[in-house]
Amino acid sequence: IIPDNYTDISGHWAESIIKIMQNNNIGYSSTEFKPNNALTFESLFELMGAKVTEEQFSEFINEFKDLDEPFTFINKETQLTDVISRENFVTLMIKVGTYNYEKIIDKTDYFKTNYIDESSITKSKIGYISIARMLGYLSGDTFRPQDSITRAEALAYLYKVYTNL
Repeated sequence: IIPDNYTDISGHWAESIIKIMQNNNIGYSSTEFKPNNALTFESLFELMGAKVTEEQFSEFINEFKDLDEPFTFINKETQLTDVISRENFVTLMIKVGTYNYEKIIDKTDYFKTNYIDESSITKSKIGYISIARMLGYLSGDTFRPQDSITRAEALAYLYKVYTNL
């Protein structure tokens, strides 16, 4: 159950988005959102409304043992408490949330994100990030692909997905 109010979002850049998603029962069950905490697999599942045990997560990982190269960050060593980088989050969200993009995603030579730090994006993930940007899910001048994504940033991304359906 999502609380009526979070005690730690006042004045945060994502406060209005967090409240909108909270009013739509998307968020965390705690009275603290912890918007600047790094997103882990565990907090991602909770954000999506699922409580996952270590055993369930291991079964989930086993389903993905032969994943395509962009998803090698999910493997048998992956733990629920592992932090998710920005590029891995966007890659996962585009993979899960879009269909029939696989044929064009591999054409990484055609994709440009126009981020200042585009050269630091993993080549196999640039198509996913470019599509997310084209769809309006990402903005700004810098992407910081290897940085962990915060809970607030992940929710803001999901908000853009939900409002652009």
